Amino acid sequence: MHTFNRIITKWPSYQSLADDLGQPVDTVRKWNKRNSIPAGVWMDLVSVASRRGFDVTLEDLCRALKVPV
Repeated sequence: MHTFNRIITKWPSYQSLADDLGQPVDTVRKWNKRNSIPAGVWMDLVSVASRRGFDVTLEDLCRALKVPV
């Protein structure tokens, strides 16, 4: 799971991820299209993923960004 697209598609829909993060659904669609999630939402993303029972870590996000961990 080392792409942002794969992380985003853990959610049942763009709308559900947008609702979880308090972001507009169009923003989440753009993230998926660009295969990018801004670092400013990573902590919230990890938190909401955990609440949903999804395994998403900061390490996963770093690897999707291609940052050595």
